[in-house]
Amino acid sequence: EMSQEVMFRALDEKKVPRSVSIKLRYGDFTTISIQTTPVKPIYSSIDVYNISRELLRSKYNGSGVRLIGVALQSIYDGNDVEQQDFFSEKEEKERKLEKTIIELKKKGSKLVKARNLKEE
Repeated sequence: EMSQEVMFRALDEKKVPRSVSIKLRYGDFTTISIQTTPVKPIYSSIDVYNISRELLRSKYNGSGVRLIGVALQSIYDGNDVEQQDFFSEKEEKERKLEKTIIELKKKGSKLVKARNLKEE
């Protein structure tokens, strides 16, 4: 949900991130930050989630965690790359879906992607 929130904010502001970073703070207040820049720009919250998960797996040491943060970096204006050539069909569908979700949330909808639901 954290990755979805930061990506929705970027899409809402018509920004495209190039990098994802995470911050981990352990119980003893030791803080670790790590970031990566994938080959392609990041266009969906799924990409942010997958990248964040891999970063977390690479640095998590098994200790108790006080704080986890996800940030998007190397952000540029999304209007600069809004050409069809830059997106695969799948990426374009995902962007349209996420833009629709943003618009529905602005109208007060409590819409949640099914993959974010937890079994009880």
